[in-house]
Amino acid sequence: MAIHEFVRSDNPLLPIKIWNQQLSGPELTSPVHWHRSLEILFVTSGRVGLILEGKQYILEAGELVIINSGEIHQIFAVEPEDRMKGVTLLIPSEFIQTWFRELDKGLFAPELVQKNKTILLEQIKKISHLYEQKADYYEVEIVSQVLQLLTQLYKHTRVPAEIENRLFEIKERLSAVLDLIERSYQNPLTLEEAASAAGYSVSYFSKIFTATMKISFYQYLIDFRLSKSIRELQTTDKTITDIAIDNGFTSIHSYIQSFKRSYQLTPKEYQLRIRNRHK
Repeated sequence: MAIHEFVRSDNPLLPIKIWNQQLSGPELTSPVHWHRSLEILFVTSGRVGLILEGKQYILEAGELVIINSGEIHQIFAVEPEDRMKGVTLLIPSEFIQTWFRELDKGLFAPELVQKNKTILLEQIKKISHLYEQKADYYEVEIVSQVLQLLTQLYKHTRVPAEIENRLFEIKERLSAVLDLIERSYQNPLTLEEAASAAGYSVSYFSKIFTATMKISFYQYLIDFRLSKSIRELQTTDKTITDIAIDNGFTSIHSYIQSFKRSYQLTPKEYQLRIRNRHK
């Protein structure tokens, strides 16, 4: 699936979202998604898989990737027991437009990012450290560092503007479908309803959805429901059956089979692993 994720910070003084992450196993697997924000991922230890615009990568410690606005992506555990520590920055398009108004849809070339990796990592590490310490005026210092980071990206790693415009048209059209799934995943949802939300015929919608999202509509829906169920397995005492039904699965059997196919263990095994970790 490819959820259209809306990125908002809870801190009005710090519009950028920052995570110093430590993830393992199924926690490493995100839904396939896209957003208008610029995403920067730096792996500090361990490894994580990344699917970016249909291509698969394995990111090891020390590797840096820039995920452009509008690019469809997903992280995943390469092996069930994998662990990863890293830093993720999400820089909303609204923030970028405030400072770089003519550069709304900036895209950054991977090969140019790698050429500038040393200076980019220095800035990312400073941002991570400032966020971790949270000393006086840390928000101001982080915004300053982020602006320096963006300036480096735009000056030295940007692709030609004419290439940028192609990314957004279809994804904007499909955003209505992604919003529909966010609202209605707990209920039965058909291909016909999704096609109607996009304003396409069923056959054309099915083709354009798969071509754009790199996954079929129904697999998208299953993955989305699984991602929602993971949170309930982590945070509630609900039964596996209740979690399955409450997240739109028609039976406990279909839920368990889908979960095991995606995460290589059953929901119950995952729930026990989480509980044992917090004993």
